Amino acid sequence: MEAPFIGEQKKGDLLFLRVHKFKMVKQLTLLGYSYQDSIMTLELIVLGTHENFYRDIKALY
Repeated sequence: MEAPFIGEQKKGDLLFLRVHKFKMVKQLTLLGYSYQDSIMTLELIVLGTHENFYRDIKALY
């Protein structure tokens, strides 16, 4: 909650999504989340490797 805009805002049909990339156990990991400043809500959507990351999110929404 201290830095909700650390992730990159996606475009198009994933506009609701922000993605923060970091290394975990020497592997690139992506944290997908949404943040609504008006009601101070931070929602974790998905955490995983890059493989099929965006495809899986699109399947959920």
